[in-house]
Amino acid sequence: MSLNTLQQLWRQFWFTPESAVPAAFARITFGLLLIQFVVLLAPELHPLLGEKSVLPRMIDNAWLGSPAFSLLDYLPHEDRYLDGLLGIMLLCAIGLTLGLCTRACALVILIIMSSFYATNAFVFGASDAILRTVMFLLVFSHAGDALSVKRLLSVWLSKRCPGSSVQLYKPWALRLIQVHFALVWWVGCTRKFHGADWMNGNAVYYVTHVNELVRYPLPFLPDNLWTSKFLTWSTMLLEFALAVLIWIEDFRLPLILLGTIFHLAMDWALWVPQFEFVMIAGLIAFLSPTTYSKFAYACRRWIRQLGAEPIKVEFNPRSDLSCRIAETVRRLDLFKLAQPEVDGRVEGATTESSGLTVYASGNRLTGTLAARALAQRLPLLMLLYPALLLPSAPPMIAACSRLLGKLYP
Repeated sequence: MSLNTLQQLWRQFWFTPESAVPAAFARITFGLLLIQFVVLLAPELHPLLGEKSVLPRMIDNAWLGSPAFSLLDYLPHEDRYLDGLLGIMLLCAIGLTLGLCTRACALVILIIMSSFYATNAFVFGASDAILRTVMFLLVFSHAGDALSVKRLLSVWLSKRCPGSSVQLYKPWALRLIQVHFALVWWVGCTRKFHGADWMNGNAVYYVTHVNELVRYPLPFLPDNLWTSKFLTWSTMLLEFALAVLIWIEDFRLPLILLGTIFHLAMDWALWVPQFEFVMIAGLIAFLSPTTYSKFAYACRRWIRQLGAEPIKVEFNPRSDLSCRIAETVRRLDLFKLAQPEVDGRVEGATTESSGLTVYASGNRLTGTLAARALAQRLPLLMLLYPALLLPSAPPMIAACSRLLGKLYP
């Protein structure tokens, strides 16, 4: 293999443009984990980090060996400011999950988590360190450019209605997240080679019999000599495969499934809060755009087999408002059940209309009826369907149409 070939493979790995959907799914899973992190930390926030915490800051900073940056050093040492930081972190975690100001939310979360760690490093573990690293990398990613509120708002905030073409982005930030998780599995595997209990196959037996760690005892498996050895050595083998073989496309999906089962089993058997789910989120980050496309196609086929009837949506390309509404419908239509199109040949087409005309079951629908038909087929709008049944829905929709008509003539 020549040097030019290696250079080409290197550039292809880091910089070949691809869909932002894998990074978006990673953003959503890590955002949900951060919400869980806030919920788990909230009841113990004051005893661990507050005014009367169990560990003074000076002792912890001395243990770190060097001064660590913390927002709490610049705020009065009062619990209300600590509560405020946790509240801000919760709002940013929700914003990260929804894809609203993704990079800013990731940066704020990183600063707050680092401040908490600098205050009391003994409270936090490996999962928290991984989340901080992921937040740093998400600051440089395009995770907010798909499956996000930002993508919907861009239709209405841009000067001209954006097109429906799919944009591609360089995935180097997502690749760094993948490399980070691969290194975690690699370190976990290689360090076990230095443990006598891991090499002789007894480690799983001892781990599953530490009362402080056990959540739900595994039935009889670790108590048998041969099953204990099998579980111990297969753990090392799986960690090696997740670190090395997962980069091979033919092995990736089976390893992701095996790794997910493995970490779920670990979470069932051992009390290690969040760590296993953080690692599962890392596995999700390895899914390729092709896998997501196949999954979306399978979901669409399943939805249609359940009897969901696709509808035809006509819009006026000469109206800025109509084009923006159509583009919003396109981006909300996860199951491809309401694809807008320009069709002047349809009988009764309202080519001068600034809204949408929906054709469902041979019926021509406009206004509230069209909104109801769309809400039945767009997952994110289903929550609005009960409100569209209220008597006040038609005048409200008419008022919104007039307002939008003035903003987007």
